[in-house]
Amino acid sequence: METENICKNCTYFIQHYAKVDGEFVEVYCGHCINLKNKEKCGYKKANETCKLFNCNEDNRY
Repeated sequence: METENICKNCTYFIQHYAKVDGEFVEVYCGHCINLKNKEKCGYKKANETCKLFNCNEDNRY
């Protein structure tokens, strides 16, 4: 199975969650924690990507 090179599949992407009706659900954004990223990506949409993409084999969508 081929993985798309988008943020939600990246090792450095941290998914954000919101509490809805007492349960935590994924929201459509997160942030990049890559320490090599001098630009500080900050908030990213889950379907965005950058040149520092690194495949996260455990988090394939």
